[in-house]
Amino acid sequence: MQTEWLKTGLHLNFRIRPIGLAVALLYAFAYWAAREVSMDQFYLPAGVRVAALLLTPLRLWPYLLLGEYCYFAFSRYPMIARYGWTWFVVSSAVLMPAVMFIAHLHRRFMSSRAGAWLICVAAASTITVTTLNLVIPYLLWATPPAAGVGTDAVRFLVGDFIGILTIAPLALLWTRRKEGFSSRTGLMVPTVICLVLMTVVGFAALWIPAAPGAAKTNILLLLALPAIALTCMHGWKGAAISVPIWSLIVRLTMPASGMADSFDPAAFSAQQSLALVGIALLAVGACVSHYYQELRTHKHERERALSHSRAAHAATEKELRSRALNIRQLSDGFDASLSDVAEWLKTKGHLISQEDSSRSPFCTPASSASRSRWSTQPRWNT
Repeated sequence: MQTEWLKTGLHLNFRIRPIGLAVALLYAFAYWAAREVSMDQFYLPAGVRVAALLLTPLRLWPYLLLGEYCYFAFSRYPMIARYGWTWFVVSSAVLMPAVMFIAHLHRRFMSSRAGAWLICVAAASTITVTTLNLVIPYLLWATPPAAGVGTDAVRFLVGDFIGILTIAPLALLWTRRKEGFSSRTGLMVPTVICLVLMTVVGFAALWIPAAPGAAKTNILLLLALPAIALTCMHGWKGAAISVPIWSLIVRLTMPASGMADSFDPAAFSAQQSLALVGIALLAVGACVSHYYQELRTHKHERERALSHSRAAHAATEKELRSRALNIRQLSDGFDASLSDVAEWLKTKGHLISQEDSSRSPFCTPASSASRSRWSTQPRWNT
């Protein structure tokens, strides 16, 4: 029985989904477009890779892998003659599975309201992909790269991490679009002011291309102030919007040389600050959102308990009023019955005073004494 498959063969049920092919083509196009506007110090494809894994359900991840293989086959095929088939296959096959494994380990945290786990995904993906991109050429190229490993490592690390911080927070924000932003009154005007301020500072950095490197860096660092304000007002959602805007403004100030290995020292200094401040903003924003959500939950629970206590008090008061009304009705019924009995006794010849006939059984004990006197009086038969 265990070797039956050797005779009958294996039957594999493989289904190709049309939506999966569409996802693969869309991912390959997005990766190509991001690569066209990227540099080593600002690598958007790393963010596209992580964002696609956040937006796509688990069953469609193989199509993302197919889309990346298609892009690498298109872009790296001309390099086979220079670097060899081994590098072409290995370097194209290991990047996406490594990031998939990291994203899958953190996928259970996606249901949490805070987005601090995204920092772990970005850091682990950046370190893993950078290590692979540096180690594989040294192992598989006939002539290893001439540039220093330390310089390339710093550029790749900063570029990949900034690329992830530019796109991945927006993708995570899109997955939680139904939650909406904070509905606290009075935040609309400060939010608009912060966004306008970031836009003005960005245009100022673009309009002063001849400024020295230190002045340009200082102008770009001014964007941290509205980013911090948005984070304090909206938690991690404010950080998820302000950090990508800041990163895109920094990219727009870089000279467009068209070469992936071009380098802008002033922008690179701002990017290093952006990476550190972005981590701090996302972490602080996650804490702010967490404690604000706890505060709202406790407030709602307190209001619910107060509402329940008020409802219980109203119900108890209503029940007491109903019981008092029932007792009054019973008293009136006893009085009416007593009057009827007195009238009947009068018709039978009994002598009952008007005062005794009008007494209620719920009066003082004197009424009981008067009723006992009735029984001692002589009865006259008619």
